[in-house]
Amino acid sequence: MIDYTTLKHQADGTPTWDAFLGIILKVAAERQNWQSSELIQRTLEEANLPQSMLQMRYPQKSHDLVMRNRVSFALSDLAISGLLDRPKRGLYLPTRRGQELSKEYGINITRTLIHNKPAYKKYKQEKSNQKKNRQKQENKDLAESQIKEWFN
Repeated sequence: MIDYTTLKHQADGTPTWDAFLGIILKVAAERQNWQSSELIQRTLEEANLPQSMLQMRYPQKSHDLVMRNRVSFALSDLAISGLLDRPKRGLYLPTRRGQELSKEYGINITRTLIHNKPAYKKYKQEKSNQKKNRQKQENKDLAESQIKEWFN
């Protein structure tokens, strides 16, 4: 178990989403495949968080559990970076790259380290291209509607 007070945390003392990156990879190495809910639960157990933190909820409409949400966010980034494999929705598998990184850094894996992985950079570039293409299409649609309006 980990002493959660040693993890990167916010001003209120709760671990940040990226504090869970190394813990997730450590836990993922325990077996070959994980349902997301099992991996999240096991990660929270490994982090040894107090009940008060585990029960914290966001005040918005969704009222999601804060710590589960943060672990989910970290899971997503690990999958995007190629450090966990996600062959289908809700299923995670440890990858060789993720296991190597876990051995090298332990639980001290940072957001910067993950975001500098080629797979993550490729994902961000693709997202950026999609956004630009959407904006171009919206501008084209707007221009066509303006022209029609002028002629009418």
